[in-house]
Amino acid sequence: MNASNFDELERQVEELFDKADNLMINLKNFQEAKQIYSSILEMDPDNIDALNSTATCIKNTSGPDQDFFPACLDLYQRALELDPEDFETNFNIGILYYTETPSNKKDALKAIHYLKIAIAEERSATVMFNLAVIYEEQGERGQAKEMYQEVSN
Repeated sequence: MNASNFDELERQVEELFDKADNLMINLKNFQEAKQIYSSILEMDPDNIDALNSTATCIKNTSGPDQDFFPACLDLYQRALELDPEDFETNFNIGILYYTETPSNKKDALKAIHYLKIAIAEERSATVMFNLAVIYEEQGERGQAKEMYQEVSN
């Protein structure tokens, strides 16, 4: 692929992202956004943002009796293979592991592991709050208090 073809592909991916992000974030049209993110992955299979966003769409379009866990886990694991320290992926997989689904019981240890990696990358109040909640639900009051204090600082 020459430079001009690469630039054209990059421009197309960026345009598709703008459209899909608007559908997902502003319009909450996860089904149509998922189709566009899938198109992005066809053009750029190693696009971490598209992998994460596709998983978000799958989770939000799954009915109450549908199990989104395996599909989302697969996408997050693919993203982690590309960048094991990616903030968004570690946050998302941490939350996924602490989500009860037909094929997944809450796994606090895995959730904590990935959320700590996310925090090491970016000291996000959202991630710290979620980690505090998990600690609290696991009876780890001291660690929960520590995280809650970090959030309020």
